[in-house]
Amino acid sequence: TERFGYLKIERGYRSRENDFIIGYSHIIDKEEQVSEIDEQGKTLLVTYDKDYTFFSREHSILLGVDHYFIDYVREEAPSGPRKNSQSENLGFFINNRWSLTDKTLFQLGYRGNRYDGRFRTDQLVAFPEGKRWVNGEEENRDWYNDAWDLGITYAYSKQFNLFASCATSFRIPNVDELAESIDGLKPQKGLHLDAGGRFGFMDKMEITVTLFNLVIEDEIYYSEVNRNYEDSTVRRGIETDLRYQMTGSFYLWGNYTYTNARFEGTDAEVPLVPENMASAGMEWRVFKPLKLFLNGTLVGERYDGNDIDNTTYEKLDPYLVCNTRASFQSRGFKVFSGVNNIFDELYANVAYS
Repeated sequence: TERFGYLKIERGYRSRENDFIIGYSHIIDKEEQVSEIDEQGKTLLVTYDKDYTFFSREHSILLGVDHYFIDYVREEAPSGPRKNSQSENLGFFINNRWSLTDKTLFQLGYRGNRYDGRFRTDQLVAFPEGKRWVNGEEENRDWYNDAWDLGITYAYSKQFNLFASCATSFRIPNVDELAESIDGLKPQKGLHLDAGGRFGFMDKMEITVTLFNLVIEDEIYYSEVNRNYEDSTVRRGIETDLRYQMTGSFYLWGNYTYTNARFEGTDAEVPLVPENMASAGMEWRVFKPLKLFLNGTLVGERYDGNDIDNTTYEKLDPYLVCNTRASFQSRGFKVFSGVNNIFDELYANVAYS
């Protein structure tokens, strides 16, 4: 209730079976090159959200705890090794929003996270009676990471407001990355700075412009196995977002991002990060229950994932992908269908030469 706040509990289960081939060879049967991943996961999320009054102003607080458990087995073709892991993440977070004045909103948040991972690599060994798996020694990886964020928004008027934020972040290697990594792979950490404004026109159009600066230490990347970059990476740029309600039933949107991504030590461009990226789309309510959607994403050229010095391989080509979707909703019942890549564009979003 509004008086006591809202408590929300979510429980999730995930099962993933993934067959894949890395480095396909025409001289070996395809079946002998297929590696397998079997992953079972459980998630729990508990949040408590409460609005409250303090000094005659309305504020809000969000508290939460989340827990993730993953049991992971990866068997490499054709004869091993077999990677086993069990990993747990336990996190807690708090976010508070204060109305400092009628026009100023301040936000402060914190998150702490404990990671516990147990890993083992097994080998398929030939014995007189046949081949069988021999378990390897178990290794443990334990990390505690935390992050905070603060932001401020100033509403000069209904049609114009300014905002700024500063935050830290972390990203723990996922199970696939840890299964194929160097010894000592560690989480990456970031510092984010953002500032911008939103401008509205006649209640039909809204434009948002954001300047950003992101510095990441120990960024995780793939090169035969997963590693951390030795140099910090710096991403600076601008994001623009446009939304236009043409009529009551027809809506247009678009965005564009320019990113200058460099290594702090060498000034080379960070691989796989496009300098230019744009998206646009439309939403049309044909009649009340039926909506049609169309969107397209344009991604500019970028360096190969293993071209750290920008001199070794050809750049990946830019590409344009368009998707469409229709949805029908009536009396709480909703069905939808869509087609991705409707023009059958052949493209690569990553490459490691």
